[in-house]
Amino acid sequence: MSFQCYYCGEKIEEGTKRCPHCGTDLTAYLEIQHSADYYYNDGLEKAFVHDLSGAIRSLREALRCDKYKTDARNLLGLCLFARGDMVDALSEWVISKNLQMENNRADVYLEEIQRPGEIGKINSNITKFNQALRYCNDGSLDLAKLQLRRIIQQNSNMVDAYQLLALIQMQDKEYMEAKSTLQKAQKIDVRNTLTLRYQKELHQILKDLEKDNSKKKKKQKAKVISFQDGNDSITVPRHPLRNIIDGSWYTLVNIAIGLGLGLLVCFFLVLPTVKQQAKNDAANSLVNANEKVTNSSNSVSQLQAQVSSLNKELEKYTGKSDAVTSYEQLIQANNAVASNDLETAATLIQSVNRDLLGTSGQAVYDSVNAAVNAQQLQATYDAANKAYDSGDYATAITNYTQVTGMNESYRDGEALYRLAQAYEKNNQSTEAITSYNRISELFPDTSLARRAARKAQKLTDALAKAAEQ
Repeated sequence: MSFQCYYCGEKIEEGTKRCPHCGTDLTAYLEIQHSADYYYNDGLEKAFVHDLSGAIRSLREALRCDKYKTDARNLLGLCLFARGDMVDALSEWVISKNLQMENNRADVYLEEIQRPGEIGKINSNITKFNQALRYCNDGSLDLAKLQLRRIIQQNSNMVDAYQLLALIQMQDKEYMEAKSTLQKAQKIDVRNTLTLRYQKELHQILKDLEKDNSKKKKKQKAKVISFQDGNDSITVPRHPLRNIIDGSWYTLVNIAIGLGLGLLVCFFLVLPTVKQQAKNDAANSLVNANEKVTNSSNSVSQLQAQVSSLNKELEKYTGKSDAVTSYEQLIQANNAVASNDLETAATLIQSVNRDLLGTSGQAVYDSVNAAVNAQQLQATYDAANKAYDSGDYATAITNYTQVTGMNESYRDGEALYRLAQAYEKNNQSTEAITSYNRISELFPDTSLARRAARKAQKLTDALAKAAEQ
């Protein structure tokens, strides 16, 4: 078996500790590769027994050792997909595809997930789950439960939906339903930390309820008297009602008690059932209305996608609603930044929808966006300096204000100082004093702050003298 030297890229036979081509010591590199193989095998074993959380941790550790290990990345995507994390799985497969363009199993997974309607289902489930979270935050737990049950019907592997549904059921004291929901979540991911934590809390609640019920039964037994009458065992209350009420009124009292019990049954059983049914009907109507709005939006998106596929000349469509397109544009933008082509990166990053990216994708997006913003800041700052040097102080003020608005501390306060000077040159003394004082606040005990303080004091004295005249 052979592998590539990390320094020169030449193929080397297994067991070689020094590259015969460039002489690089490969001891540490081989240890890292062995660690990556160990964590990959460990993740594979855990995935076989449905320990998805443990497999994901091991596979991420393998990728930390070797990010080019596409087998581990593809398996990580499968584990994420198996527990319902569609977007994170998609991001791993897209990254894998771009790291290994040929003979990559990720191509099969991406083709499957990009079948007509699949992306729409994924986006719909994510939208519904976010809506369920908003229902929870607003206190509409019944609506949240209905929404989560519909999500589970469409995606029976979404562990997050099971966990949130179980939490709501525990809140509503539906403990047996919560137990069943958590068992379903555990079948998908047997050692998920959050699922195990909820199960432990539920077990303690059920244990406490069992203790309370046993105490109540003991109290009920203490309120009766049992004795033997020949071969018969007789049990009577300690204070029987017949000894208190006269026999002639006993029948009337029984009738009154029967009427009272009937009213109580109607009030506590029938009316709540009717109210709950009306509440459920209203909740279903609201969720159906929300789904119609979501489905209509999805239908519009699907029609737009069909038009784009039928008209080849419209391939310049940016595809901001498409997670795959966003990841591909993000990777190209990242490559442009690496090549110092920030203008191309700025164009590409505009077509990326950050909300459709996973955690790692959002981190790359923020990095690329920061690099693009840095270029824009530099260009605006240079234009401001050019305007200032040519005496166009109004334009200089506009550009300096834009720079300080994006980063008030740009160039360690130099941009803010130049803005104050431009105000001063443009006879805007009040604004100049404000900018000079702001420098003293942001950069105390510096030479720039001392210069700014002297400038501010000089302008203040000049304004005071002008006011006296």
